[in-house]
Amino acid sequence: MFGVYGWAGLNYHSEYFMDLAHSLHLPSFFDASCKDMKQIVKLIDWWFDQVTYVYVTSKTVNDFFILHGPTSVWSARSILPLFDFDTALRGVRSLIASFFIVYSTQGAPELSVEPAMYYEGDINEKAWDSLIQSLYGDQFYEAHVYKIIQCMHEYYRLDETSEYAKYYYAAANLVKNNHYSVKASTGVFVVKNTDLA
Repeated sequence: MFGVYGWAGLNYHSEYFMDLAHSLHLPSFFDASCKDMKQIVKLIDWWFDQVTYVYVTSKTVNDFFILHGPTSVWSARSILPLFDFDTALRGVRSLIASFFIVYSTQGAPELSVEPAMYYEGDINEKAWDSLIQSLYGDQFYEAHVYKIIQCMHEYYRLDETSEYAKYYYAAANLVKNNHYSVKASTGVFVVKNTDLA
């Protein structure tokens, strides 16, 4: 099962993972018979919260492959609503199946880390401003750091009262302050979040 970006899972087990995506219990607001594109956006937002939760609470801190869950969903939010309902829904299902593949090929790390491990104090726009301003110093970060922080900040601004706001802020701090963990067939190794540029 192990391989770069889960290619083995995709090549040999894609039907299994798509079946898992189809069997996932979706939020009560979603009604596929309605075919309202606003539902697609809400579903994408719901999935963003799920993958952000996994990224933040994963025992494997700053897993380089799992961090693509939030960034891919963030991108999908801009792209999938451009399609018709059925095509967009297939896109969401594929997005979910793809994340299942990546998570499993990364060893399905235990989800046991509390978001408060990555920050202190209140979460508000002032805290976000401070975090963002800290990126303008002399240190250059690899591109994924900026992407994670941007998508987390954008989601925070969509709903500052969201129960996931603490996960957004934790994810932004997590990616900025921790090296990437990259799993290979030889085990887990660490890459500085400034080295992949």
